[in-house]
Amino acid sequence: MLNESRAFITGGEYNHIVNVLRLRAGDEIVLCLNDGFDNIARIESIDKKRVVASILRTEKNKAESAANCALFQALVKGDKLEFIAQKATELGANRIVPFVSEFSAVKFETSRAQRLHTACIEAAKQCGRAITPVIPPVLAFNDVVNELKSYPLVIFPYENEREMTILHALQGAQNQGARHKAQGKVSTQNAQCMIQNECQIANNEIKSDYRPPAAGRRPPIDDNCQFSVAIVVGGEGGFSQAEAEQLKAAGAVACSLGKRILRAETAAVVTAGIVMNFLEENMKKYLWP
Repeated sequence: MLNESRAFITGGEYNHIVNVLRLRAGDEIVLCLNDGFDNIARIESIDKKRVVASILRTEKNKAESAANCALFQALVKGDKLEFIAQKATELGANRIVPFVSEFSAVKFETSRAQRLHTACIEAAKQCGRAITPVIPPVLAFNDVVNELKSYPLVIFPYENEREMTILHALQGAQNQGARHKAQGKVSTQNAQCMIQNECQIANNEIKSDYRPPAAGRRPPIDDNCQFSVAIVVGGEGGFSQAEAEQLKAAGAVACSLGKRILRAETAAVVTAGIVMNFLEENMKKYLWP
């Protein structure tokens, strides 16, 4: 519990502070309320059930990205989904959506939702974030397709794609249609179509390593501008041809991850890593929707 000047910490966080970190009165800690801010506090006292700390100051968390990244992940076996959630959290995703695809061979148990949430909380602590990704209930594939229509850029790794790369798709999003979307001149659906065209142009023009657009191609933006991107990753069996066609019809861009077939968890981490790195390096230089 946190009020304006003091925090009262119990339960699992109490155990973490006292028995894992072994902190004592006078030590400073960082408290987060999932709002993007760090509350710097000093421990006043520790008793058998709670830690009492005084709030010294509140700062905007520096580890959070201005990019709004959602990872839609098909159900996978074992503890792979927890692994994916952990790594997606570390990479900056703010929404992780499990879904059932045609090749999903595992059921999602209610108890697993708590394990996913715990994995995200622990990862957020480890990497210094102040926001834990939202994990909604498991969706059917058709519901995923409907949700994707609200994202100006949707990327999905697909083993049958041979040419389009993630970097080409991201550069293609820096187009006139995306700029119009940012200014409210076109709908998200029209922006998706324009982005798909620009992605193909970027892919045709650039066959070597990625090169940033020429200086002045896009005007600068402020730090508060957000770009929303969705990543859709299949399960162990990937996507069926029908699912891939549905994704493309919804505006998604199929991307290759190279010559080798990757595991589902590897594809998720690689795609999220490339996307988040590109966005965080380029958002202050170019106008995004």
